[in-house]
Amino acid sequence: KFDVVLLSHCLYGDEAKETTLEEALKRVAPGGILLLFHRWDKSGMTIKSLSKYLSGKKILHSVLSFNASLDLSNLTKIDRARMSLYTKDVFDPTDKRASFQRTIGMISIEPHSCNLSDVEAQEKNQKRVFDHVSFAARTKSPAAIVAPQASAGIQACIYAASTREFGFHAVSVVGGGHSANCFGDGALAIDMSSWKKVEVDPVSRTVRVEGGATIGEITVACEKHSLAVPLGDRPGVGMGLILQGGINHLMRRFGLACDSIKRCVYVDPKGKLRIAETDDDLWRFKGAGTNFGVVVEVTLQAHELQSIYCETRIHSPSFQLYSQMLANYEEAASSLSVTGSLDGYMYWQSSSALGFATALFETDAQSIPTHVNNIKHAMPTGSSIVLSETLTPSELFDRELYMTPAFSPEAATGIGKTPPKKLRSLKKCVFLHTLGCTSMLAEALKNTPSKWCYIHILHGGGQVAKVPSTS
Repeated sequence: KFDVVLLSHCLYGDEAKETTLEEALKRVAPGGILLLFHRWDKSGMTIKSLSKYLSGKKILHSVLSFNASLDLSNLTKIDRARMSLYTKDVFDPTDKRASFQRTIGMISIEPHSCNLSDVEAQEKNQKRVFDHVSFAARTKSPAAIVAPQASAGIQACIYAASTREFGFHAVSVVGGGHSANCFGDGALAIDMSSWKKVEVDPVSRTVRVEGGATIGEITVACEKHSLAVPLGDRPGVGMGLILQGGINHLMRRFGLACDSIKRCVYVDPKGKLRIAETDDDLWRFKGAGTNFGVVVEVTLQAHELQSIYCETRIHSPSFQLYSQMLANYEEAASSLSVTGSLDGYMYWQSSSALGFATALFETDAQSIPTHVNNIKHAMPTGSSIVLSETLTPSELFDRELYMTPAFSPEAATGIGKTPPKKLRSLKKCVFLHTLGCTSMLAEALKNTPSKWCYIHILHGGGQVAKVPSTS
């Protein structure tokens, strides 16, 4: 069996084209593709007939036609007569032109991954992917789940949705699986779990990432070269974070995750494989990238970074002084340079008392003493350090405020048992220019429907605020 099987203009006069196609499909290795080329005769009759045959077999595929320019400058009279025969007299052998345009049709197939009639494979896909995606996604019912191993498979999925021959008219993409949108009711889900490759170039400080790689996999690969990309805070999140912004603890120094995109390879909504490299082409992928096709690969800019200093402090303000504590927090955060960020965390530390915690993330060792002193000066009373250590970027994943001793929901609820390390929750995000509404935030927490509710304040500014005028 072969990775690529090519049927190039070999079906002319074949009375059993479907049988020939079937035999060719049998010779394709798992993950391999079959490419079929045939002249676009009588409005593509042959190509359309074979496409209909494949649809009847429930094999996803894509169809494309294009104009090929044939160089005739060195052809003899005999060659020109053969050309006339090949084109069925469309080309006049007495024509002295040096070139000739011919419309060619193409069918591309990734048969092993894109065969919807393979019930066993579909059941395996369903089980594997449903166990992987978020609770919100599992409430939806996709029409089918396909796990392409080649871009031809992704193109076939897009083409199938555009023609609606298989009963669905939309696709969704399963990367990290955290988004509710990775499934759609009645849609074809494209599982990117086979697209995990991460290649780091330490010389150019760039990282080539396939569309199914997660934030954790990228971070670990970069760490081996003392590099980091400003990514999110959960290792299992996928490409959706990079394409839709990407808030992170390094953003004040290096920007949002999407700011790191240097190049993007994607399949557009028409099923064509395209490359975005210029600013004009890339801007759409820096915030709204999930709306413009299926990303096969991105190249990201990495930065030198070996470690981050982390310090978590717990404060115990009274109800009356809670708003003042928030104001003090804003003063402390504003005093930091772009190398550091200071998160705030508003929560219930018991059933009757509010708590407040801060987490310093410092990327410059020389700035640690200054920034720690600034925090002590702005927030002088009622605080204690519960965590202070230097970590690698991948170790940072387990140092989120809601995953440290700062968050103790069993104390707030009195359940009497240890809760899971990370709780499933409904999240709402709000972007604020300043914390001038400290009293409103304090009142919001005091009136939460459950003591499990919390408000996580992420420190922005710095490079995040430097938006290019062309954006």
